[in-house]
Amino acid sequence: MRICVVGTGIAGTLLAWHLLRADPKSEVELLAAPGELPGEATAASGGLVRGYEPDPAACRLACESLAELRSDPRLARWAEYREGPSVYAHDGRQTPQPAEQLALIDKFLTGSAELADAAALEREHGIVVPEHAYAIVERAAGHIRPARLREAVIRDVLDRGGTLVTGLAHRVLPSSDGGVVVDCPDAERRFDVVVLATGWRTGALLHRSRLPAEGLRVKLVQYDLYTVSGRRPPAFVDETCGLYGRPDGTDGMLLGVPSESWDEEAERLRISTAQRARAEEHAATRLPGLGLVAHRRGVVAADAYCASGLLGLRPTALPSLFTFTGGSGGAAKSALAAGRRAAGELLGGPPHD
Repeated sequence: MRICVVGTGIAGTLLAWHLLRADPKSEVELLAAPGELPGEATAASGGLVRGYEPDPAACRLACESLAELRSDPRLARWAEYREGPSVYAHDGRQTPQPAEQLALIDKFLTGSAELADAAALEREHGIVVPEHAYAIVERAAGHIRPARLREAVIRDVLDRGGTLVTGLAHRVLPSSDGGVVVDCPDAERRFDVVVLATGWRTGALLHRSRLPAEGLRVKLVQYDLYTVSGRRPPAFVDETCGLYGRPDGTDGMLLGVPSESWDEEAERLRISTAQRARAEEHAATRLPGLGLVAHRRGVVAADAYCASGLLGLRPTALPSLFTFTGGSGGAAKSALAAGRRAAGELLGGPPHD
């Protein structure tokens, strides 16, 4: 079977890698855009990895991915994995304690997670939340460098017999024999199966191909990097106000809040000073022991988002054409497990070991 994965972000490259590991006889081609496209999410990703996610399905993917990363020294080296604690705070009046997710974490990352109240969170991690809040604290978490993982996986894909071709897909068309043609400016390329792992570009590519976009939307992703002093918290998400962040290097901190910007063209993305100001305002109250010494730079990107918020393989109106996106910046946490599952679906069998 001849398979083309369009897009060489972390999701697409890991899918191609899993395909070749599951079936070395498959002809797998990665179609890479010429140069880095504006708004590219993998290069901009902060790379947080943890087991906990509020949605149980997303939590399972994150747990499976982190367990694989921690058990495979080669993967950990490729990804430049750095282990450290992770905190995820919820409003206890709105979100019940997540028994199902805690059981999943214990299954895949035994002994990693525990619940903490607001007092413990302030005492042990320097994070101040309302007294009715609680947090899931994980020991086995950390962060990776998604762009480095992508580079290493592409090298291994080529070593396994896959191919890497440069070209920008303009549209996809049905072929007369039931396959799919990828129309690039310089050539038309025919495959048995095509997967669009094209992030924020996916909806526009489907529209140009006169296919429905399956509810995919483009969402802005932004955070800022600071030189800091004082008490740095571990990687955290505070759902009670939206602030998130992680340590960076020896004296840096990544901070951000969820974007409210949707459906913008990635080529025109600009740093939102209002979003940066919201993050700094929340940091002043939620991280009182942290001092923001200097603003280093802002990072802005775009990604695809679907209603489920899950990275997964989805069929389109064209047989043998699928999308593999929709996680809105969350691919770093779930791409290993999601790629394994998607490869199993495409090859008609269970995910490989």
